[in-house]
Amino acid sequence: MKRNSLLFNLFLIFSGAFIFFLAHPNYIFKNGLGVLGFIIYLPFCLLLKNSNIKNTFFYGGFYGSLSYILFLFWLRNFHPIALFFISIYFFILYGILFFVLKLLEKIFSNYYFIIQILCVCIFEYLRTLGFLGFPYGQPGYTQWKFLPLIQFSNITGISGLNFLVIIPGFLIAKIIELKKSKNKAHSIMWPVLLTGSVWAGLFIFALLYGSICIKKYERIEKQSDKITVALIQNNEHPWENGIEAHNKNVSNLIELSKKAIKEKNAELIVWPETSVAPSILYHFYKMDNSPRFVLANKIINFMLSADADFVIGNVNKIVKENGKELNYNSVLHFIPEKNIFPPEPEIYSKQHLVPLSECFPLENIFPKFAEILKNGSPDFWEAGKENVIFAYKNLYFVTPVCFEDTFGNDCRKMIYDLKNQKYMNDAQNVKNYGAAFINLSNDSWSESLVCQKQHLSMAVFRSAENNIPSARSTTSGQTAYISGIGKVVNELAPFSSDYLICEIPVLEKNPMTFYTLYGDLFSCLIIICFSALLIIRLITAIINQLKNKKQKGR
Repeated sequence: MKRNSLLFNLFLIFSGAFIFFLAHPNYIFKNGLGVLGFIIYLPFCLLLKNSNIKNTFFYGGFYGSLSYILFLFWLRNFHPIALFFISIYFFILYGILFFVLKLLEKIFSNYYFIIQILCVCIFEYLRTLGFLGFPYGQPGYTQWKFLPLIQFSNITGISGLNFLVIIPGFLIAKIIELKKSKNKAHSIMWPVLLTGSVWAGLFIFALLYGSICIKKYERIEKQSDKITVALIQNNEHPWENGIEAHNKNVSNLIELSKKAIKEKNAELIVWPETSVAPSILYHFYKMDNSPRFVLANKIINFMLSADADFVIGNVNKIVKENGKELNYNSVLHFIPEKNIFPPEPEIYSKQHLVPLSECFPLENIFPKFAEILKNGSPDFWEAGKENVIFAYKNLYFVTPVCFEDTFGNDCRKMIYDLKNQKYMNDAQNVKNYGAAFINLSNDSWSESLVCQKQHLSMAVFRSAENNIPSARSTTSGQTAYISGIGKVVNELAPFSSDYLICEIPVLEKNPMTFYTLYGDLFSCLIIICFSALLIIRLITAIINQLKNKKQKGR
């Protein structure tokens, strides 16, 4: 097989896509083979080197499309069009990336691969932003089980892990290129030695720093009070609807909650995202004695009889004065002797909606396409407007809903607001308190352990980034307790109906991390470095061009 042949390039595409697939949680290895994360970009780089400017877009697009079809194959269970859209979306993204990287190879000389590394880091960051922002598949997430290393994210966010994971593939590819090259000049070797030294230094620092962070957290955790929380996993069938199905599901949620309170003295009960489909508040206050009113009343009466706080995922319907109905994917916090009856719970509504399945800004322009995207749902969700801080005793918590805990900056802002006591009604009375994430998720529609594990692999970083424990209540998995260092302490079996008890520590002496304070500063620095190098190179090229013209003029 010739090195520059079409067959060899196709081999690189397929092997690269397969390494990408294996490095993340997948159908073969449920936790993924994290060690492969460090060579994800090796076939990518070799393919790039073997391409020319004319075919880079096609090769890059094919690589990106195939990688994400394998990685997100579970999307077919939502709707085949979703997998088709993802394949087209990443074909375009990676096609553009490949083209830009090839241009950089031509613009820069011996150290082009350094600027390419920065460019890929920027690409990984930028593709998480905006309406179509999609964080799945970032290389740093492959290291979710490598506890000492992932503590680095409390300085840099996931971008720092991306940087550490991306570099080895580019370095190895460059070394292979140099071995085949006859040019052994020092000027060719120094960029490789410099980059390798920087990477090794950062990697060692990350491990040492991570080890210190882990020991410090474990020491503080042992000295802290604990709040007993029950995370309910009801294992509801994802596509069952109708009042009978709703009644059956609510009865199961109530029974599991009763067991958790009776057997484990649970103080705070958490039901998953949209675990109650009919809007509790809407149907209760409608008071029309319909089956949905009876169901809402059943939930309220149960909470009145239970000695616990309840955090419930619910479809919250609001009817405007003009009769327009707005549906929110909400979290309702019910507190005994305060807001259960009449029901006036504290409410947080999901702000970051899933593009194309929960929201579509162009619905009025493409109504038929919008109906396909809704996949049988009556309407898209409305987005919430602000963060809401809940409290139980001296534990304050925020509730990112499902997709939201895949975005580092969104969750960071929640903790930043919490630590600054923003939106707290009794902030002036708060002196010593702990903080936590309580995530409500529903990935049951995927009917896939792979989907649920991939989601969990991202969720652990929200804890590591902010040094904040997380409790995840999910419909079918992965219901889990994650410590503030990103360690999955306990986890329910997927696709089972059960509850998980977790003891959430009230970490009173736990200051904000660098990442919580400053967010994606590392990504901004990468963008600044990339821009500076590009500007310097262009200025140098212009100066050289002017010098050549002067010499020719003489």
